[in-house]
Amino acid sequence: MIELFRDELDDAGFLSVVQRIINGAAAELRVHEVFIVHIDNWFDHKWLGWRTRRGDTELRIPMFSPGRVRSEGRFHWD
Repeated sequence: MIELFRDELDDAGFLSVVQRIINGAAAELRVHEVFIVHIDNWFDHKWLGWRTRRGDTELRIPMFSPGRVRSEGRFHWD
């Protein structure tokens, strides 16, 4: 199970929901690799319409300024 750790600015309830979604999706889809990136601020209205292009086989995340990345992790199952 992937466990997400809260820092001083994170909402505990939101983090709990995200953790359940990540673990449920990883189990259901039987993925072998998960990347999690912690960004320093909320997504605003500009992100509401963003999505991966139709036909892509992988989820694509837009680029962030490196200064906004607080942490990142890679989880791999054999």
